[in-house]
Amino acid sequence: ATLSGSVSVSASASSSVGLTSTNPVLFFYNVNNVTNQLPGTVTATPPTFSIPWDTTRIPNGAYTLSAVATDLNNNKTTATVGNLTVTNPPPTNTCFVFDHTASVRPRRPLTLRPQGSF
Repeated sequence: ATLSGSVSVSASASSSVGLTSTNPVLFFYNVNNVTNQLPGTVTATPPTFSIPWDTTRIPNGAYTLSAVATDLNNNKTTATVGNLTVTNPPPTNTCFVFDHTASVRPRRPLTLRPQGSF
């Protein structure tokens, strides 16, 4: 799948010993064998857990997503989705306009001479 912009990542998970909104599923992305937790707050409406992912904050490339569910007995289950490609357009460049005023003081007094008469 190809992703761009902000997307919603979700997973369904349940446990008989307490997988609730206070013990949510955590989401991770992996690129080049480095795993990072998705930033943000997990929304929990058990059995569905979701989080928004702003893909514009990461480099374009191939990614793997994982959801890790841990119940109150510390039992863990991981679901992984691979072959995800993040493709966002390059950021627009902001043009800055600088307004600069300079004043110059001569080393000797200036004498103004009229160039003609009116």
